[in-house]
Amino acid sequence: MLLANTTMGTLSIVSRDPRAFSDDQRQLMTMLANQAAIALQNARLYAEARRVDELEACAMPVKLSTRPLICSKRWLLPSPMRAT
Repeated sequence: MLLANTTMGTLSIVSRDPRAFSDDQRQLMTMLANQAAIALQNARLYAEARRVDELEACAMPVKLSTRPLICSKRWLLPSPMRAT
C-alpha cells in the first residue's frame, strides 16, 4: 500500500497456484491497496485535526484567564448575604 512513494502497509492475497491472478487482477489489487493507503492517511489526518481542535479549545480558557478580569455590577448576581 503506497502513498506518495511511502509504504503505508501491506495487503497480502495468496494462492497456491502461481498463476492464480491475471495481470489485470494484480493491477486491480494494487489499485485497491493504494486506495486503502489513501483512506488510512485521511483517517490519520482527520484524527490529528480533531486533536488539534480539542487542544485549541482547551487552551482557549487559559488564554482568556491571563487577561485582567473586568466586571460590571450589572453582571453580578444578588447575594442573599448582601443588602441591596
